[in-house]
Amino acid sequence: SERIDRQKAAFGGDTIARLKDLNVLIVGMQGVGVETAKNLILSNVGGVMLYDGGIVCKEEHRGSNFYVTREHVLEEETTLGAASLT
Repeated sequence: SERIDRQKAAFGGDTIARLKDLNVLIVGMQGVGVETAKNLILSNVGGVMLYDGGIVCKEEHRGSNFYVTREHVLEEETTLGAASLT
C-alpha cells in the first residue's frame, strides 16, 4: 500500500484509477519487453498481453532477460511462458 501511495503522490489519483482500465500489448519478450511487462504488472494495469515469435531460450538470453534461468537454457526447445511474470 505504501507503493500505491507513492504512485498517487507522483501521478495523481485520477491517473492511478485509469491504469486499472488500461490493457497493453507487448511485442517481444527480450530485455526491454520483459522489463516493461514487469513494471506494468507491478503498477496494477488492467491487463498485459504478451507476444513473442516463440524464441527458444538460449544462453545469450540470460543477459537480457532475468526470467531465463540456467534450467531453461539446458532444456531443448524451452520457451519462457507468461506464468513467470505473474
